[in-house]
Amino acid sequence: MDKKIVVWILMLLAHASAYAQDSPLVGRWRVDFAKTAESLGNSDKAKGFLASSQGLLIEMDCLRDGTMIFTKTFGDESETIRGKYQVKKRDPEFVVIELVYPLKGIRFEQIYQFPQDFVNQEVLMKGTFREHYSESDSFGLGQGDYVIEVFYENLPAEKKTEIKKQAPGTEAPVVVSGVLGRSSIEDDEVYYIEAAAVAWKKDAMAKEVIRVKLNGRDGCEMPFPGLGMSLIWRRDQ
Repeated sequence: MDKKIVVWILMLLAHASAYAQDSPLVGRWRVDFAKTAESLGNSDKAKGFLASSQGLLIEMDCLRDGTMIFTKTFGDESETIRGKYQVKKRDPEFVVIELVYPLKGIRFEQIYQFPQDFVNQEVLMKGTFREHYSESDSFGLGQGDYVIEVFYENLPAEKKTEIKKQAPGTEAPVVVSGVLGRSSIEDDEVYYIEAAAVAWKKDAMAKEVIRVKLNGRDGCEMPFPGLGMSLIWRRDQ
């Protein structure tokens, strides 16, 4: 065999080996709820956690191209978060990754079903620009047939000008973060957002630095994005 070909093959194998060593999370993982409950260190908390997780399936797919996919399934309902991760640091027991993923945001249906969970709280909503309300510093954010009024009087002047330049009916994608409020008009509940930030994009991205504890080759401990609570994961394949 030609020496150049041999060298090239050896270089490829070395590169693949190094990449595998830097990617200990590659594979499919599933939350072990029983082990997670044990890790809480409190029997009452463990029972409550197991009861609330009945019927819930949480999976994580880590691909070699740096894609990380989290999926929560409960009955017929499923939620997926797809992001990108980079290994920033590694030792035999821990891996530090930087994960970038789109924030989910809330929907109108959630507000009407569970207003107590969102009113007077910081929220994130995605939708499209419907129209500007000239009588006030506000505009309509639409999700399908629903429209919520967004007040932006507290935003910087340049952002106000940017909003006022939006043409009605363009359906420009917009992401709004701020406090959800509620008022009553003729016995109807009316919701609105006091905006803290407005961005003309489809997605708002979050960046998390996550410390993953390795438990052998097929076990790890890390949180679900945005959840904060550590979960025990087992490699499925």
